[in-house]
Formats: sequence, structure tokens, C-alpha cells
Amino acid sequence: MKVIDFSLTSFDYGNDIWLPIHDVDGHKTIADLNFPPDTILNIERVEKANTNIQNISKTRHEDLTLKLCKRPMNKIDLEYLYVNSSISIGQLKEEARKRVRNQRTKNLYLWMENGWIKFETDLDDLTLAEMEFDQYSMISFETEDDLIPGLCGLTNLGNTCFMNSALQCLSNIPELTRKILSFGNEINAPIIGAYSTLIKTMWSGEHVVTIPSSLLLNISENLPRFRRYRQQDAQEFMNYFLHLIHQELTSERTLITDLFYGRIQSSVKCLGGCHSIETNEEVISFLPLPVANDIDEYNILYLQSNGKQKLVSVRACARTIETLIESFIKQYEPKLSSTQIQAYNNHLSSINPSLNSLLVDFFREEPLNGDYYCSKCLDLKTARQKADLVLPLPPVLIIQLKRFTYDLDSSAKIDTYIDFPLRDLDLGQYIIQNNDEKTNVSTLYDLVAVSNHTGSLVAGHYITYARNDRNKKWYSFNDETIREIIDEHDIVTKNAYILVYIQRTTL
Repeated sequence: MKVIDFSLTSFDYGNDIWLPIHDVDGHKTIADLNFPPDTILNIERVEKANTNIQNISKTRHEDLTLKLCKRPMNKIDLEYLYVNSSISIGQLKEEARKRVRNQRTKNLYLWMENGWIKFETDLDDLTLAEMEFDQYSMISFETEDDLIPGLCGLTNLGNTCFMNSALQCLSNIPELTRKILSFGNEINAPIIGAYSTLIKTMWSGEHVVTIPSSLLLNISENLPRFRRYRQQDAQEFMNYFLHLIHQELTSERTLITDLFYGRIQSSVKCLGGCHSIETNEEVISFLPLPVANDIDEYNILYLQSNGKQKLVSVRACARTIETLIESFIKQYEPKLSSTQIQAYNNHLSSINPSLNSLLVDFFREEPLNGDYYCSKCLDLKTARQKADLVLPLPPVLIIQLKRFTYDLDSSAKIDTYIDFPLRDLDLGQYIIQNNDEKTNVSTLYDLVAVSNHTGSLVAGHYITYARNDRNKKWYSFNDETIREIIDEHDIVTKNAYILVYIQRTTL
């Protein structure tokens, strides 16, 4: 017989019940436990649990005292857990997770006569009574060998899912995390220090859940709008957070500018006679792409009068061929009229809008709204405008799918499904032309994280899908809960809000 095969209890006169003694081991004496005079003790052998966990024969509801291993499968270092047999296996996991935050907590194990028995997740809805848990049954989570650095959940501190989602996106940007992990403890910057401590915890391989309270406190002191208990926008938080890190690094060029900053050149061409072009460059840290509601995308084979043909994508709210032709003319051939276009197939068949079609729209040349004052013509003229990416491209590209209207009279969200690639996003066609550097850079990007938003602007929730750089597998990060995404097709959903791509390195 071993010490763990027995339970020691003392009688509580005030409540007329027997209470377990928590800190018993084989080396302590009765004197070591400092019992008051006239204490009544009871020692009994712990009954073995039923070895057949599928045997659901009887249901009983009673208070249970369970032994929880503080360390995986360690039957000496225990903590008592008080529950009722009416709770489910899933609820038991949640209670146990609060006590062992440094363990991987996906699967629960029960100690039986022949060893540890694993409770698969499909048993989560069954109650402890149905599974015939006995008093003082011993439970444990998985062994530490299964821990993977980076798979660390974040506690929701009160409507802080927006922050947790943004932090998980940033955590899974390999180069950023490598830089942060290289920082020493002596850095004199409160936000970078708190973030560095958080990242080191998340990537230590010793924790499955951590609390980002220190980081939130430092951020809220600089940005009061992000204090807890309020719904916030994950993209705004991410942008402000990166800017705060940049500021604390106290130099013009930092790891934030090196990784995230890119440039867009805007050009306006006068159509009033001089045809002069005015250009302006803007530094960006993310690319905001408008998402339209109830807009379909159509693939059209465009046959020109000179015999040339090409496949083009037209985005339009088209219910007739006539409206589709009007949209085509506006997007591709503004000099033509509808009478010069003939449709050879009167069947409308739309496809899902894609990230590439949004990029085409964003960088397409189009008429400038309103009149343009030309500095050469010295008069108001019509004009066309266009945007282009400027080299060098940013190593990390953050794309915001603009789903919120931010209208004072509405909190509507645009739930249009946007298809986006997990690999091989090519930005080559959007780079400014006639640039000698264009052939010497990689224009391909691969996805590493997605921040998803469900619900509305005033009542919603954020979760992150991200690819772990250690094992190259995709995971869902829902505050404290982490699960593996088996099918990569599940990554692309209508809830995608922030896309994080990293530039593929050239050999």
C-alpha cells in the first residue's frame, strides 16, 4: 500500500462534516499537522474507480473531492478539487484549468487500477455521476512533453478578446517574435518590457495560459480608450500598439518600421489638356481594403475588336446584363459607351469576391471624384487617380478587410465572404512601373494569421487563426482555448477581418 491509496479526514464540529486533510504525505507526523486538541481523525482506503469508463449504468449526484495533479501525472504533488457529480467532464476541465495554468489542458486523464485512462473530448458532455467518479478519484492533464512553444492562451480580462486576438496575430509573426525574445530584462521601456515578458512566457513551452494584465495596464496608461470592460476594434488596437513600441524604441528606424512600414504612391493625372501627373507618397503600416455589401464578382471574357481577348473580373451589384456592362465600362473601358459593347451570353453567374479582386479595385486607375485644381492649367479640371506600391515592400503585410461602417446611425457589419490565399499572394502587378528594383525582390506573401470577428460592432467576439512557426500547423486561439485546425479550408471564412502575410524570402 502507498500513501496515495488512503485519505485522511478530520471532523468539523461546527458544520458537522468530515473535511479532507490537504497537505498529507508519507513523511509528516501528526504533530507536524498542528491539529487542535480533541481533533477526531479518520483514515480510510480510497476505493478504486470503475475501470470501464464506457459503463454508464447508474446516476448519482453528490459532492465529490477529487485529487488533481499539480504537475502532469505526478501522484505526489496534489491539490484537492471540490465539485458536484452533476457537472460534466467539460465543466470539470474548466474548473481544473484554473488550478494548473502551466499545463496543457486539452485532454483529461483519470487514474485507475491499471494506469491512466484518457477522456476523449467526445465525452465532455457526460457528467461525473454518469462516468461513476468516486470520492478522491485522481485526475491529471497531459504530460509536459506535449507542450509546444507559442501555443499559449490569453485570459480575457473583460471584453479584451480584441486585444488577445491582435496579440496572437503578432505573436505568430516569426521575425517579430524572434526580435522580442532577444530583448534583455534591462530594457527601460514599460510597454516593450511587458510585451517581452508576455512573449517569453507564451513561447517558453511551459505555459498553456497566461494573463496579459501587466501589458494591458501599461497600454491603458498611454491609451485610456483601451481600458478593460469595453468593446474595441482589434485592428485599431494592433496599429496603436505597434506605434507605441516604435515610440519607446526612440529612434526613427526601428524593428516596427523595418517589418511593417511600406509606401504607397498616389498619382493624379490631369485630363484637361496638359496631362500632367502629380504624385504623392504615403507611409502605411497596414492596407485597408473596402468590402462592399451585396456585391458579386463576375468573370468576363473580353473580346476586343482587334481580335485580342482577356479574362477580366468585374465587381458589381448586377441583376441584368445592362448593369453588368455599365460596371465593366466604368472599371475597364471608360471611353466606350454601352452601345459599343455586345453581350454574347445573357446568363449571369457570379463568383465569390476575392482578396485579389479587392486589391485590383484598390490599385485601379479611376476618375477622381469632384473637380481637380491643376497647378499647370491653373484651373479646375477632370482628372484620374491611381495608387501603386513603392519598393521596398514591407516584410509583414497587414491587410484590413473593412467590414464596419462606423455610422452613427448604424452598427451594421458587412459579412460578405472574401476568398483569400494561404500561400502565394502576389503583389507584383501593384508595384509602380519602371522601377529597376522590381525584378530583384520577392513579391510573394504567405499567410500566418487571421483575426476573425463574429457578431456586430457593439456585441461581438474576436478569435485568431494562426500558423505556429515551430510545427507549421494552424491553430484557433479563442482567449484561453486553443485547438488545432485540421482542414486548412476552415481558415477562410466570412468572419475574416485582419489578414497577416509575411514576405517570402528570396534565395
